[in-house]
Amino acid sequence: MSSHFQTPDLICLYLHTSAQVDEKVRHCQVVYPQARLLLISPHQALAYPVVKMNLFNFMAFPISTEAIQRCLQSIKAMQPQKRYIGLRTYKDFKYIKLSDILFLKADNNTTEFYLQKQKKVCGFNTLKAYQKRLPEKFMRIHKSYMVNTAKVWRIHFGKKNCEVRGHNHPLPFSKTYTANVKTLHKQLEHASF
Repeated sequence: MSSHFQTPDLICLYLHTSAQVDEKVRHCQVVYPQARLLLISPHQALAYPVVKMNLFNFMAFPISTEAIQRCLQSIKAMQPQKRYIGLRTYKDFKYIKLSDILFLKADNNTTEFYLQKQKKVCGFNTLKAYQKRLPEKFMRIHKSYMVNTAKVWRIHFGKKNCEVRGHNHPLPFSKTYTANVKTLHKQLEHASF
């Protein structure tokens, strides 16, 4: 039995005293070194120790919705964008550029990655496992298919399929995932002239 542990991207800490700043921040930095910290306090005076520790995400009460949105956007902008996915096959490791992936197709307990220039690479994991690892621009459209939304150029609701640039055959979408396809359609329509 394997335990799947995910590291948080953001940790919000409520601080009431300056002693808590050092104690709680150090603990989070040791346990979750990659996570961003957002420190919240009713005391504006706690901003100084926070800045002294080279932490710049501090909010004092009262907090507006706009301030939270700005803070979250700045934290998101600081996150490094992952551009590759690592695939393991036996003792071979391949690193594929996310922008090269057209779609993924489930094949039992393996997943086929269809890439630009008619290439195909197999990964030894389920489609569901890759779905958890890939960014939001990869969308599930069928029990067996996941598509790179940046590569979709046609959606045919009558035939229940969509087409991606660089691949000659349409990909089916199922009734279960029609809502995802409709969301994709709205996104593409919004981005179009």
